[in-house]
Amino acid sequence: INNVVTFDVCGGSPVGVNQSASLNGPQVVVADGQISVSGLEGGEWLYLYTVDGQILEQIRATSSSITLSQQTSGLYLLKIIGKEGSCSQVIGLK
Repeated sequence: INNVVTFDVCGGSPVGVNQSASLNGPQVVVADGQISVSGLEGGEWLYLYTVDGQILEQIRATSSSITLSQQTSGLYLLKIIGKEGSCSQVIGLK
């Protein structure tokens, strides 16, 4: 199991190691290097970036949950853009 520290910049509280983060709707959970997002409405765009701005994954949600590809240790930025606006979250994998 990977240790993960997340920082929510969408109005919620930062969470500790190996916990999920609330994004005022979508829930982000990281386990074993995979980033899972649930609580989506469908139609949102999800973007996963490295800290230097390289886009690793761009995907449109077609259901209420989605799992992004396996990632190695490091810091990532997850951006979710939906009808109601956007949210960004920094995710660190150890």
